[in-house]
Amino acid sequence: MWRRALVALISFGLLLSVGCSGSSEPKPSDPAQFNFIPSGFLSTYSNLTPHRNVPGAYSYLNEERPLRRYTMVMLDPVQVFLVDRDDARPQVDEIRLQALARHFESEIKDSLESSYPMVGKPGYGVLTVRAAITDAIPEEGGRIWSGDGIAGLLIEAELVDSQSGEQVAAYVDAFHKGKVFGSLFGTHGCSDSQACLEVWAKKLRGKLDTSRGLLQSNKRGQIEIN
Repeated sequence: MWRRALVALISFGLLLSVGCSGSSEPKPSDPAQFNFIPSGFLSTYSNLTPHRNVPGAYSYLNEERPLRRYTMVMLDPVQVFLVDRDDARPQVDEIRLQALARHFESEIKDSLESSYPMVGKPGYGVLTVRAAITDAIPEEGGRIWSGDGIAGLLIEAELVDSQSGEQVAAYVDAFHKGKVFGSLFGTHGCSDSQACLEVWAKKLRGKLDTSRGLLQSNKRGQIEIN
């Protein structure tokens, strides 16, 4: 298991070095954003590419497995899967992060289940949704963003074919003081950590709906897809 994760991290690092050299693409090491370190949560990182306009955001969409094929969802419990950092940055209390993870899981379920029945086992047309909070930035100097002492979150998420285990889509998104909301549908603001996760869950529903022709992305107020 650890060997597979190591290969994935090395492959992802090579991808970024090739993709960012000689270009004006935003870099995740921008000091205003997260310094993204793959946590090992995703099944693979080699497919990810940087978002055009959002530093610290990455995405992937498997064109050979269109999202429109999937009409049911198997939702894995949202995890707190933190990276090991060596920058001596203060850590956000894990109990607080676990509470956010449960909130995020509930929001994804509430957003999807009215049109995408939740099932308990793999099958044809079943999409496995996996998500984790993999990094967090605490507030400094007593400035509280939303009352939870969290200045920013980073999530990793992927949509996986439940039968084959093949990655259908993957996302890395950073939320920093409500200023950045990333790879699912482009830049979007949100007011606090819970609100960011709620918006992300709604945008996931929009992504699935749009793939099935249930939304028109060019109408005002609706979601513009990548």
